[in-house]
Amino acid sequence: MERAQTYYHFGPGTVIRSAQVPPPEESDPLFLPVLFDENNQYFLLRYQEWAALVRCGRRGLLWDWRTPDFWRPDPEAPLTCVEANGYLAGTVQDPQIDRITVHYDLTYREVNYGPLLRLPRSAETRDLQGGGFLLTLQRNMENIVVRAYDAAGVLLWEGAPVDT
Repeated sequence: MERAQTYYHFGPGTVIRSAQVPPPEESDPLFLPVLFDENNQYFLLRYQEWAALVRCGRRGLLWDWRTPDFWRPDPEAPLTCVEANGYLAGTVQDPQIDRITVHYDLTYREVNYGPLLRLPRSAETRDLQGGGFLLTLQRNMENIVVRAYDAAGVLLWEGAPVDT
């Protein structure tokens, strides 16, 4: 993670969250899921007005990092999130947020040049420690809608991920 920060001139950033990449809530057998196991860790960082998701993977005895995803959290919004290759990462600016849900369409073709199939999917998290979150979803997502709720179930925010 420190090598990635040095390489991208990002930091030294403050780690707001670090853990093993979580498994997807729903896995489709026709798709290769994104990587999640003890050999795949992630870090959510803040540096000045920017945030970043840095994913690290281990091959044998060596750890390596993947290209980070950077975004600028909107201080006026309750949360800011980004979709990055099958992951949904974000920073939470409003302490009232208790739960985040994401709804999306998984798109794929069963055979080459076949019809494009769209499968509705959803995921949820209440794990917002450190003011950040990471959900493992699926690749090839479209029509992503993220919603943030307070403890009473009142919708506080609805929107789409920002561009990285």
